[in-house]
Amino acid sequence: AGGLPGPQPHLHPLLHAAPQPLAEVVKTLECVIGPCHALLPFGLPTVQTIGVVSGSASDPDLMGELRDQHIDLLVTGEPKHGAFYLIQELGLNVFYGGHYHTEQFGPRALGEHIEERFGLPAVYIDAQSPF
Repeated sequence: AGGLPGPQPHLHPLLHAAPQPLAEVVKTLECVIGPCHALLPFGLPTVQTIGVVSGSASDPDLMGELRDQHIDLLVTGEPKHGAFYLIQELGLNVFYGGHYHTEQFGPRALGEHIEERFGLPAVYIDAQSPF
């Protein structure tokens, strides 16, 4: 999925768990990520598999892959208006947690990896963005 040259990433489910109501999963995500900026609840009312794409995910190929891999909920950052009808048509659930809020986990994990692997201090600077 995506418009970059070279090999394209494939989506791998983040979570395989016992089915949980979408509303409960959203509450849990809000405790971890922060407030839900938008929720498109066009999929199943229960969630067993979650896919995560930080920042923004609106590529039509990605949306098709979500459907094909039976991902019950996509967690991503910010919505794109053009993706709304495709998400609705494909019957997907999408949680938008904010571009900044969904991107902070990668740099934090990288910092921890640098500290563990190389013994170098790494500091995450939280720039606090409402987006």
